[in-house]
Amino acid sequence: GAMDVSDYGSEVNDMSQKLNMSAQGFQEWRYILGQSGVDIGVLQGGMKKLSESAVAGSESFKTLGISQKELSSLSTEELFNKTITQLSEMEAGNERTALASDLFGRSATELLPILNSGASGIEEMRKQAEDYGLVMSDEAVKASDDFGDSVSLMQQTLTGMKNRMMGEFLPALTLVTDGLAKLFTGDMSGLQGINQGIEQFVDKISQAIPQIIEVGGSILQALASAIMQNMPLLVTAAFDLISQFAGFVLQNLPMLVETALSILSTLALGI
Repeated sequence: GAMDVSDYGSEVNDMSQKLNMSAQGFQEWRYILGQSGVDIGVLQGGMKKLSESAVAGSESFKTLGISQKELSSLSTEELFNKTITQLSEMEAGNERTALASDLFGRSATELLPILNSGASGIEEMRKQAEDYGLVMSDEAVKASDDFGDSVSLMQQTLTGMKNRMMGEFLPALTLVTDGLAKLFTGDMSGLQGINQGIEQFVDKISQAIPQIIEVGGSILQALASAIMQNMPLLVTAAFDLISQFAGFVLQNLPMLVETALSILSTLALGI
């Protein structure tokens, strides 16, 4: 569902930033490394080392044919791609291993199987990742990450609203429960407290309902107009959304109604 996509986007967004890569590049490399059973997470140290080597102007870059000018103009991701390509075009052996270790530190060991695939093998795997639909565009990743953030904000807001409303109802409920306690001990003055409590409760509910209806109504209205504008695209998504939204509202509204009903039924039984 939407949240799965959002979780995926959020993970890609976080991880790619840690590695100093675009979301797209990160997903491609995750697939390429995965083909050799390597977890892309191990690259974090290697990418840091690569940046440090670039700043230090390591001789190893020169050996690979990467100029000082390129070092200062390429992004970390571009430099990584170029370094890997150059290393993968060298023949396997001590020199290549030494260069990789100098530039990537401990991560070099994990990269060796990839280098053995050669530049064309790496390109082939990159293309596979695209063809298999495993790569979400940077924009889509950002959109899904934003969606996740906005859903959690909505949930926090709803919880806050619910807590605030319950807080407002509590004094009325206290009057009722205190009144009931008195009645049970045969003290008829409890009835007065119960009446007061019910009045306050009804009063609070009647204040709250317009707000609930207004918020719910405006959300539904916004949804309806968005759906009308994007009809063909959204038919399936809309059903999904509306049922989720309705579920959300239904889950949160009954709580109030239920509380009111249970008090009334307790009263009916008590009287």
